[in-house]
Amino acid sequence: MSYWNAILRRGVRVLCLVVLFGVLDSSPARAADKAVKALDSKATAWGKGVSQKDKDEANRLLTEGNELLKDSFFAQAAEKYRASLKIWDHPGGHYNLALALLSLNQPLVTYAELEKAVAHGPEPIEQDKYDYAQKYLALLEHQVVHVDVSCQEPGAEVRMDGRLLYRAPGRYTGIVERGDHVFIASKPGFETTQLTRTLEPGEPYKLELEVYRESELQVFERKYPLWIPVTLSAVGVAVAAAGGVSLYLSQQAYDEFDQTVLDDPACVFGCSPSDEVTATRDQGDLMRTMGYVGLGVGGAALATGVTLWIFGGETRRVTPEEKGKFALTPLFAPGGGGLVGSGTF
Repeated sequence: MSYWNAILRRGVRVLCLVVLFGVLDSSPARAADKAVKALDSKATAWGKGVSQKDKDEANRLLTEGNELLKDSFFAQAAEKYRASLKIWDHPGGHYNLALALLSLNQPLVTYAELEKAVAHGPEPIEQDKYDYAQKYLALLEHQVVHVDVSCQEPGAEVRMDGRLLYRAPGRYTGIVERGDHVFIASKPGFETTQLTRTLEPGEPYKLELEVYRESELQVFERKYPLWIPVTLSAVGVAVAAAGGVSLYLSQQAYDEFDQTVLDDPACVFGCSPSDEVTATRDQGDLMRTMGYVGLGVGGAALATGVTLWIFGGETRRVTPEEKGKFALTPLFAPGGGGLVGSGTF
């Protein structure tokens, strides 16, 4: 699958180049026609501090690069432009280097060189070339992805595709080619976090890397949805409370029955209570039965809910990537409790 993905990405790049040269009415072999012919010698921001001798040498190398570019020797032309830039860091040199690199299918460095070429506006490279550079940049946006990678764990090493970016805390911003990229954060005493992401052009991709100790990767995972033990516990409390109310009402009925019998003069030496008085006692019997049943059922439901809450799951180790997917949920387990934190990488 990775082989076919590579073929697809290469096809997209070729298509972008075809579109690029079609839109700009150009071709790699004719790129020299669009190149800067000579670097100006004005005392400007890009010319200060450079001697006339260095300017002449930089222009000589630029001219040699243009001849190589005209003959489609793009790699050799790029070397001449780089040599010229070492002597004189001129936007025109960056522009010509971008033309050579574009033909070599190096979108990242081409993009970086074009940004340097337009950094001072159209003056150092002329308006038409400035417009071409802006069009190149717009088309290359479809091949590159802007990334923003941060990590706040002091001392952690942050790498992208095996390359060390920085030691945390810190942040890296830059561009990468579209496709799969591997981000790693590591620190002694912590588990290494390794994330693979498929990046596509569009919005800048932001990534906050975290590293965890082994103990932080042990999470309690429930076998049942949390609402089940919560509902059972709530119902158990409600039914048990209703049972308690029933027992209270039954006692009131018994007290009323006893008081009625005591207040009847005919019952001083014993009597048979009337049906109305007996009904009060029967009501007390019924409420007492309902109370005991309510306490039993409610207690059983509450016990079941609490049992599922505490024991209805298991502790397992997750990967650093999985760690960021757990929701913020109350956690109670044998011997302690706490919260399962959440976040998304």
